[in-house]
Amino acid sequence: MDAAVKFGFTTDIGTTAVNQDHWFNWRNDNKHIYVFGVGDGHGKLGEVASHIASSTVLEYLEANCDGLETDPCRFLHECFILSHKKFKDAYPQDDYDRAGGTTLSLVAIVRDKLFVANVGDSPVFLCTTPKVLNKDLVRYERDCFDNMSFLEETASPSILSSTIEITRKHSADSLREFDRVRKQYPSTTNPGYPADLLFLYDTNRRISKRDCKLIFTIADSGGDVIKDDVGEYYKCVSKEWASIVLGPLSGHLAFTRSIGDLYWNQLGVSEHPEIQSIDLKELASSLKDDEMTICVVAVSDGVSDNWTCDGVGNFIMYPNCLTAVATNPNGAQIVANSFLRRSLERAKKNFGDDIDNATANIAYVDLKLLLFDNCKNL
Repeated sequence: MDAAVKFGFTTDIGTTAVNQDHWFNWRNDNKHIYVFGVGDGHGKLGEVASHIASSTVLEYLEANCDGLETDPCRFLHECFILSHKKFKDAYPQDDYDRAGGTTLSLVAIVRDKLFVANVGDSPVFLCTTPKVLNKDLVRYERDCFDNMSFLEETASPSILSSTIEITRKHSADSLREFDRVRKQYPSTTNPGYPADLLFLYDTNRRISKRDCKLIFTIADSGGDVIKDDVGEYYKCVSKEWASIVLGPLSGHLAFTRSIGDLYWNQLGVSEHPEIQSIDLKELASSLKDDEMTICVVAVSDGVSDNWTCDGVGNFIMYPNCLTAVATNPNGAQIVANSFLRRSLERAKKNFGDDIDNATANIAYVDLKLLLFDNCKNL
């Protein structure tokens, strides 16, 4: 019997000394549950952090799979809490500033629903053949940090596409994240700002990071948050401005949520994910019978920095790739290998000899088979 979900996964060390990326896959075909994801470590113990996160998710799945069926959002949140706690328990407090951490993007297909939970900047893309996707299809489930309401960017017009990113943005130029941190740790001397974290556009000039440009300022009258929308340089081919958070000590982070990063965690960087979901039946209703194969792509930034969102989908859903997946038992793996090779070629062109770890974990999903099997077994 053909599998409803076919995985392909691969990683490359790039030109670094250690590969700090980890990927993981887990499946239970009888229950129609499939879980996979990527962790991208950073800092002194980044490889350890991403390994702890990946192994913790797999161990928790083996022991508590029923919880994913009954309350998916709670289960996913617990994966992040446990991963962070295991890393924290392993290192004494006096080593917090040197420990490092990891991003974590976690995808769970639970029968006819797809859930994605993430901290950090490892994106997950959803790809289809026709242009039927937009942000309206994505349901915001919860911010596991708190039930507070936060400021949001003005939403851009919803345009149909064949590829969308379904992870949340946790970069320093996120208005929501700036608002979250300043409400969690408000400054007593600089009203309206976070107590310890500076949200800055990064620079490649030889100046102190403290001299980088502030992304957000507070108006003198009314306390409104004003965002400067222009950074100094783009960090990737998608033309996203490079941004950082800076604390009182040396060092900086490129995101506002992560597993580990114990020093930064005390200043407002959060291990709690945001969770979103997609109703796969609703998605299937917009597809023709010969368009029922979709793909979910989880990658580290060593891959995503070299692709536009549409570029990912154009490659993954290329007819030859879909044919390989449909006709070859190893088709998804063949596509993953080819995708990473192309990513490394682009990285060499874009970044020269400074090539980051790169990881791709992809899942081709036959909606017709997945949803039909579910109906038979209900």
